[in-house]
Amino acid sequence: MPKRNRYREFGLQADEIERQGIPVDNPCGSCLRRGRKCEKRFHSENEWKRLNRDRDTLTAQIDETENQIEALFARLKSLKTRRKFLDNRGKKMLEHDTVVMDRLNEEDPLSTQDLQELDKIANDRDALALAATADNASLTQLWNDPAIWANVDFSAHNIAEQVGGSPSGSR
Repeated sequence: MPKRNRYREFGLQADEIERQGIPVDNPCGSCLRRGRKCEKRFHSENEWKRLNRDRDTLTAQIDETENQIEALFARLKSLKTRRKFLDNRGKKMLEHDTVVMDRLNEEDPLSTQDLQELDKIANDRDALALAATADNASLTQLWNDPAIWANVDFSAHNIAEQVGGSPSGSR
């Protein structure tokens, strides 16, 4: 075993105390009673180096992880901003399409034949949707189906009347 260099060990301990802010240990009770210099066995230089190396590695990993988190949060914020922009753009496009549709309807309204054809297409679609449900759909499913209520107008003196619909509807 190589001879210990106590001066060097004490210097390393002082450096660690200064670096980590750990106060210097007082001499142990038995050395104090004997009036001798405390002969505590300190950790070796290699142990301190390994500890510091491991601590530095963990610090680097923590910093890298924090940077990744910051980058992910920045990306999340960017994606949310882009989605908000697209939502606003979609609203503007819908408003524009509504205005254009209103103008077209004013200039060239749909004929009765066109309306009947659109109603037939809608009824066929609704029939397919209803057929796609369970063979014996419950009353709740039928009640909640928007296709059932699409051709009902509740505005006429609180009496439900069929509007549009198929030509076979009774009027």
